[in-house]
Amino acid sequence: MKRPHIVGLLFLLVLCPALQAQTFDLDKDRQPIASLGGLWRFHTGDDPSWSDPGFDDSQWPLLRSQESWSTQGYKGYGGTAWYRFRVVIPAGMGSISLMPAEIRTNYQVFSDGRLVGECGGMPPHPVVSAGPCQSNVFALSTPSTANPRTLSLAIRVWHWPLYGAYRSGGPQGTTMIGATGLIQAQHQSLLNAQLRYSGEYSFLVVLSSLGALVSLSLFLFRREDWEYI
Repeated sequence: MKRPHIVGLLFLLVLCPALQAQTFDLDKDRQPIASLGGLWRFHTGDDPSWSDPGFDDSQWPLLRSQESWSTQGYKGYGGTAWYRFRVVIPAGMGSISLMPAEIRTNYQVFSDGRLVGECGGMPPHPVVSAGPCQSNVFALSTPSTANPRTLSLAIRVWHWPLYGAYRSGGPQGTTMIGATGLIQAQHQSLLNAQLRYSGEYSFLVVLSSLGALVSLSLFLFRREDWEYI
């Protein structure tokens, strides 16, 4: 064996006793991001005081946050409704953002009574859109504190009444909350996935259209061959 190899081997033998397996901490190593899938307080109607963190919503019914209200006893309802829930923020956690699920039709988000963002036009000047508001990221701008704190969040939703009879109102998926950087990365990943799906769908549409044109052209030249149609 060559001398350099012997020296390297001896070095590893001396070093190995000092090496230890890494210790993984399930608390410290986890990402500060969470799904808000669960039960939220819900109420139809509209009242500005429902954004107040001190408002008593204990008598409001509970609805599953990942499903529309249309499948939970409010089928056919159109108009304004509110969701309320609370989130405990760990000590030392500063910049927090919320990524609501797609919501039909339009909505506003309140954090501790303060409007932090909206999607679409809300009453008294609502704007009708063809589909649900797409996913957005709203910074909650909470200061870092030495102790855990609780945020009171409220989502005011307006669902076009004419949609109510045949389109589900409210959330259409999972709402996320967490460190702003992670939420923004999650949002970008979602947008990329939607872009890929849109591109694949458009490609299939173009391909199907070209196939249809080719078949029609062949039929026009050979009208006796009905299989082209």
